[in-house]
Amino acid sequence: MECRRRWKCPVKFRVRWVGYSEKDDTWLPASELNCEDLINEFLEISGRTFEYKNAMAPKKRPAEGAEMTMQTRKAMRFSYSELDEDQDEVMPAGTRTRKVKVKPEPKPRKPVPPKKRQPSPAKSVGRPPLKKEPEEYEVEAVVDHRVRGRFTEYKVRWKGFGPKDDSWVPEAELNCDNLLNKYFKIAGRKVEESYEVQEIMDMREVKGRTEYKVRWKGWSAKYDSWLPEEELNCPDLLNRFHATHLKNVEEEEEKYEVEKILNERQKRGNKEYLVQWKNKGPKHNSWEPEENLENCMDAIKKFHDSQKKKKPAKSLKEVRKGRVAKAVEVEEEQEVESPARSRRTGKNRSYSEFYDQ
Repeated sequence: MECRRRWKCPVKFRVRWVGYSEKDDTWLPASELNCEDLINEFLEISGRTFEYKNAMAPKKRPAEGAEMTMQTRKAMRFSYSELDEDQDEVMPAGTRTRKVKVKPEPKPRKPVPPKKRQPSPAKSVGRPPLKKEPEEYEVEAVVDHRVRGRFTEYKVRWKGFGPKDDSWVPEAELNCDNLLNKYFKIAGRKVEESYEVQEIMDMREVKGRTEYKVRWKGWSAKYDSWLPEEELNCPDLLNRFHATHLKNVEEEEEKYEVEKILNERQKRGNKEYLVQWKNKGPKHNSWEPEENLENCMDAIKKFHDSQKKKKPAKSLKEVRKGRVAKAVEVEEEQEVESPARSRRTGKNRSYSEFYDQ
């Protein structure tokens, strides 16, 4: 309940409709409600009876013949009803000389009955227009359908409503097989044919459960869906898929034959080899764990033999020592060549060396 004196009806109630949830609650004025028992029950439980009666009480207006008083600067009160009609008007001290204007009483207006507000029709699924008495809404026609994952939804036209009130309803909530058959007959299909499995396209393992990718008869590839094995009732298609799938796997294994081993490495405690595949380019080279290469031990042995014949690679310290030794040799050669350079250029020579020659 909410109360405001400035409203036309100063009290409004939040109403819960029968058969609808909290999100469909509506605020209505008390004048539009015809359920005094529910209002009294609410006021008794909430303890707001006094607030309700105070808000609904009519506004007080001055009665006819009431005494009008005027307060002077000296806080004195003077009543005009005490004067007779024949006596002159007496003004208290400190007041203005002009006569006090008395406002005429407003004429009573005719009460206007409040307009009843009708709730608008809902657009979401299962929400036809709100009414005091719940009604069952009948499906007039099925307009369209769509597939969301493993579920199919139908666009429904409600009886007595226009296209703007159409809503998507799951197949499990519909009980109108005749309208569905009529819809698919117009679309060129039948209900039984629309869900027939045409082919098994692929398989995968999800959390220890095997799932198959199904192509439906009369539907394009974008409607393919993954179904668990227990939901399929097509053993012939499954046997044919397994036979072709195993054959393709064997052919792929035959296509990839090890030509030679190029390198080896340690990754997370496991030894891996860089494999070059036969009749494949360098971009197809891949690192394979040792347990996957049990059938090509000759190539692994050949790789290890070629590694033994190669000179052992120098360590980083040896490389640095070689660079330092080479730099020292270069400096010594420069020192030997420095006299010839000094004779040739005449630089870096002292005065005594020049005259000793």
